[in-house]
Order: sequence, then structure tokens, then C-alpha cells
Amino acid sequence: MDRISIIVPTHNRTDILSATLDSYFEQGCREVIVVDDAGTDGTSDMLARTARQRKELKVIRHRKRLGAPACRNSGAAAAEGEYILFGEDDLTFASDYAEVLLGCAVEHDADVMAGRLIYLLQGESEDQALARADARRGRLLNPRLLIGDLSLKGDEDTPFILLHACSLIRRSVWDELRYYEDYPVNGYREESDFYVRCAKAGYNLFFCPHTACYHLPREIVTGGGQWRNSPWRYRYWAVRNNIRFLRRHYGYLREELGLRESMHRLIIHQALYESGKALTYAVRHRYPRVYGALAKMR
Repeated sequence: MDRISIIVPTHNRTDILSATLDSYFEQGCREVIVVDDAGTDGTSDMLARTARQRKELKVIRHRKRLGAPACRNSGAAAAEGEYILFGEDDLTFASDYAEVLLGCAVEHDADVMAGRLIYLLQGESEDQALARADARRGRLLNPRLLIGDLSLKGDEDTPFILLHACSLIRRSVWDELRYYEDYPVNGYREESDFYVRCAKAGYNLFFCPHTACYHLPREIVTGGGQWRNSPWRYRYWAVRNNIRFLRRHYGYLREELGLRESMHRLIIHQALYESGKALTYAVRHRYPRVYGALAKMR
């Protein structure tokens, strides 16, 4: 574990980060680097207090808001480990997350690997969420949206390029490619862009379903981070950034994934999807019990 540096971007989520930070310390890695993206809510003071107790904690603070891709780059540039593992301030790792991913890297000579990503419902424990996800069936890739259903249970490590952001990456790969910082506002597709460039460069990417990370319920993650103003603005920029991503990589993805949809149809599918997500967000926050009941029926 001394080969791994964990990097956690954050912005104005003091209470949430306080609740998730222990899961990163529990990985037993070389260091945990928190990048405070010009927060104004007391995050800096909380991190200073924590650093006095946890010597593996390092803090980087941006003087002005730069966004999540820049935070990832700042943290990785300061990392000392052979591998970097990205976390998020509203997400926790299973206790074996780093260990299992490193095992995947060694077994497959992999360069980038990520475990399952499971979203918690309000009032749900991680064990309950895992059981719910284990019961689901589906395909790893949604070819109309170009997103992976990375909550799915699996028996084998699987080559896959559209991973989620909380991946373990060889430091040498990041040194060569880094994150592009031109996905504005919500940073949507920042990680997809990086992973596709990794694949184009010949690196091996794997989905490892033998461990998981858990996103906190949306009901308690309503501000800070990359959420700005209304959910409609967030979804608008998701569509804009998706167009940027497709313009850069559609040709490669069409050949690599055997896509049948044109780029324009993919854009339309994603715009409709994001509109539905915005409506779901509104229902989830105004009528959480109704949403939770419907989610458990799926």
C-alpha cells in the first residue's frame, strides 16, 4: 500500500468530507492528498486540525476555483506513490478498495483499474446497497449513452475503457497524459476523456468488480463540489461537455466499441437522459420517500 497515493478533490463540503475522509485513511496507503479548491466554508481549518492527528494527510489549497480536473492534476503532481488513486469528497471506499485494485494491476499488468460504483439510497447501509446492486441485471456498456453501469456484479476483471473517476492509475501514465482541464463548470466527461486517451496510447484499463466504492445519498449532497445553482444548469453543462468529448473521440469509440449510433443521435440520447435526470433529482429531493420506494422496486 506504500506504493499508492490517494487524491481527494473538494470544494465547500466540510461536513461531508469529514464523514468520508476516514475511509481513505483506512486504506493504509502512503499518503492521502486533499486538494481544497478555494473553499470558503471552513474546510481549510478542518483539514489543518486533521493533519495534526494524521501524518499521512497532505493538503493542497488553490487560491481560486479551478475545478475538479485541475484538482486531480494538482494532487497527482504532488503525489509520491508509484500509483495514484482518485477519491471524491462525497464517496467512501470499501476497506479493501486500494488493495484489490492493486492486485488487479499486478495480475493483469493493468495501467488503470476501477471497482464497482454504488449509489446509496437515503437511510441505506453499504451492505444493503451492495445486496441491491448484486440483484440487478444489465449490460456493462450502455451504447446509446456511452456510460458504464459500473454497479453491476461480476465474476471476472473485464477490460473496459469507460470507467468512473475513482480509479487506480500508474503514476507514469498520468505523467504522460494528465487530465484535460477544459471541461468547464461540472467537469462532465473529464475522466472519460482521460481514459479514452489512455486506451489510444495503448494502456490497459480494467473494471474490477471484486470491490466497491459508495456514493453518499443525493439527498445529503446538495451543494458544494461541482454542483452550482440548479440541477438544470448542471445537466446543461453535462450535454455541452459530452459534445466536446464526442467531437474528440467519436471515431475511435465507434471502431473500438462497435457503435451503430451516429454522433448526432448520441447527443440527442444524452440530452433526453440528462433532462430525465434533472426531473428525477427534483422528485428525489422534494419527495424522498416516494423516490426511495420506487428505487427499491426496480
